[in-house]
Amino acid sequence: MDKTTADEYRGKDIEVLEAPLDFYPPFKTDIEGSLRDIGGKTKLLIERFITQTEKIYEAADAQRRHPFSLQETTLKDGGKFIRDLLAHQIPGSDGSPLWRPIVSPYTRRFCHIDLAKTGNAAGFCVGHPKGEIQVTRRDEKLELYTEAMPIVYVDVMLRIVAPEGEEINFGNIRALVYELQSMGFLFQKVTLDSYQSSDTIQILNNRGIKAEELSLETSLDPYNELKTALYEDRLQMYWYDIVLEELKYLKREETTSQGKVVKLAGKSKDVADCLAGVAYNCVEWMRNPRRQPPPPPGPGYMEGDVVGGKSSEDLGEDEWIDE
Repeated sequence: MDKTTADEYRGKDIEVLEAPLDFYPPFKTDIEGSLRDIGGKTKLLIERFITQTEKIYEAADAQRRHPFSLQETTLKDGGKFIRDLLAHQIPGSDGSPLWRPIVSPYTRRFCHIDLAKTGNAAGFCVGHPKGEIQVTRRDEKLELYTEAMPIVYVDVMLRIVAPEGEEINFGNIRALVYELQSMGFLFQKVTLDSYQSSDTIQILNNRGIKAEELSLETSLDPYNELKTALYEDRLQMYWYDIVLEELKYLKREETTSQGKVVKLAGKSKDVADCLAGVAYNCVEWMRNPRRQPPPPPGPGYMEGDVVGGKSSEDLGEDEWIDE
């Protein structure tokens, strides 16, 4: 903006913040964060949480297909995973076929589930860190430093709605995790929002899947990590109309000291919540200096490999999944 234009805005009682050239890159990639951290402006000047909406579409690969047969599902309507888009079979050590993920077969996944309140939809998302890049940041003293950050690759996103006149069966949502396991997916952790999550957390932990609560109502960190990954071109997802629409219509509400992300009236954010949970878990895993290395690249990396397809023991409660 030139000086004449800036003076015109000031004449209309509009505040103009002149950013030094040294700080131009962070203002360009994250204007809200820079206004807060560098400009000292604590008020959100723009209602939408993600102001650079073009980044949402840039992160969505239109060549990738949604790996579920329905855009949204009741999990009782015949919807199912499209296996060929997620996994393939490779020969095991004895020649028997083993299912393995097509992308990053030996990398552990993170899953976030948003269980539905009455009348709402549930969300489900699975993703993993697919490599890392070095990004430049500024600390509290505004000094530059570099940090390794994950490229967040999204394997699955899904919106789950209640069958007419019924409630969503949480056991069927857990069955999604079990079927992905049957395709050779390893899970580092499954997180759930706080609503009615205790039973599912206990059941998953009893099955050997680490599960814990992650509330997006009490912390802005998951959505901040998602937005940062978007702005730094570190999010790789497929074109899923439901989540693209949700991400566009998020706003920050100053109801707490750090605020929280809410949906605009008439919109939803069930899948966006799950996407934020996955992005946050990937970042937290990478920042952990004691994180476990990935399993060695071999067909026997997972105890109880599923040979030649799914087994009823692995699937447990998911009667709706076709063999």
